[in-house]
Amino acid sequence: MSKCSELWHCASRPKSAEVIHEVLGHTLSGPGVTRWNSLFDSLNQVSGIRNKCSHLCRALKIKTQQCLSDGDFDYIDEYIECSKPLAMLLDLLQGEQHVYFGDVIPSLFSLRRKLRTLVEKDQQYCGPLAQNYLNSVETRFKEFFEFSTPIAQTGAVAAFAHPSIKKRWLKHVTNGYHDGLLRMFTAAVVEEMTVPSSETSASTVDESPRASILKFCDLDDNDPVSSGPDLKTSAQQQILNYFMDNSKDLTLLDKFATIKTVFLKTNVILPSSAPVERLFSFATMTNAPKSNRLSDKNFESRVILKANGFKF
Repeated sequence: MSKCSELWHCASRPKSAEVIHEVLGHTLSGPGVTRWNSLFDSLNQVSGIRNKCSHLCRALKIKTQQCLSDGDFDYIDEYIECSKPLAMLLDLLQGEQHVYFGDVIPSLFSLRRKLRTLVEKDQQYCGPLAQNYLNSVETRFKEFFEFSTPIAQTGAVAAFAHPSIKKRWLKHVTNGYHDGLLRMFTAAVVEEMTVPSSETSASTVDESPRASILKFCDLDDNDPVSSGPDLKTSAQQQILNYFMDNSKDLTLLDKFATIKTVFLKTNVILPSSAPVERLFSFATMTNAPKSNRLSDKNFESRVILKANGFKF
């Protein structure tokens, strides 16, 4: 890591940065404390210069003992391999579009499966790192793996309600949870189904003798005892048709109004820190000496306009 730090330090100096760009055709980006995946991204970039590293060190006049060796690159490659599933998932879940709460639980189960595969693999350097990743993920997201809290159960319902996910993620879940999860989804659909109103207008009331007898015996269609099982059966049939449909597009929800309501209630957009951090950059650009007399309200307005691409 100290050898990599030497390269990143050179990339931060103007003259050295020119040499690096001349040799590699691009510069090198060092890790930052505010970006979660910056170390992974920086090491991934270093790994790509393996064939040009010796030439670059000579051009930068770096001492031989400070140059990256083949063993160092092997370590970096293993680090990248072990960190890639976690780094990729962080980037995906921080997306600002087309990312939903229903993506969380399937992603976590897939991440755990990938990390277990890495732990079982014979690693020369980074075996403990992969094991640490796995232990941390299993501890931090235990409630989601066991569906032991309301938020985890809502996440499961959100996954079922997303057309591109449906129930395909269940293959990564222990079989003992399957029936309970499907019952949760069925209950969520039943809850959203509209029970026919017991109040009927005078123009639609059937005044036949048979209808009068049924009404006297309290056997009308809106009786809660009889409508309960019917609602559940209807919900199960709708869910079955929804699962059997091969479409993965959100327009599929237009065919299943109740499931669409469940989708809209549970698949909220994930909050990400990335847009907020980007606003700080725009605030720094706006907070120039010539703008030192802006009021708080005008300053905030200018930052938001800049973030939205408005040209002053």
